[in-house]
Amino acid sequence: MQGRTKVALNEPIEAAFLEPYKHHTRLLLFFGYVGCEQVCSPFLDAMQRFYARHEDIATPLVFINLLEGASSDDAQHFVAFFDPRFIGMSLPSHVWQKLQKAFRLYVTTSLLDESVLNHTDYVYVIRRDTQGWVIEDFYFTKPLDEALLYQQLKELP
Repeated sequence: MQGRTKVALNEPIEAAFLEPYKHHTRLLLFFGYVGCEQVCSPFLDAMQRFYARHEDIATPLVFINLLEGASSDDAQHFVAFFDPRFIGMSLPSHVWQKLQKAFRLYVTTSLLDESVLNHTDYVYVIRRDTQGWVIEDFYFTKPLDEALLYQQLKELP
């Protein structure tokens, strides 16, 4: 662990849902939910500013919706509000539940408001190699070390 900004994993994952993005060498993944005001909206807003400052970054940001009942269209509309380049998707619960362990996700319904999900707010850097997808690292988003993230995304995989 490097400070409290980034955790190196370098672990392969099964991610058939990312097949449409196999032409990308790297992706940023963020798990959240449509309408999340306390974590997701501030993060997506910060990432929009990050991409605006670093127009040379071609790594797409993929937002994976955790809210059951919301479609991929809902997720896409939500993230497009922040930046039309962002990709939003929803996965069946049995798929993202399998991803929880690989991505070290914590997701639970709030005790105070059942319409709110409490969830980890990490952003993951994943890369595609000859064997498939690998989780390189995840970054803590509070605060996000933008300089370190930018440096990693600029490196050739």
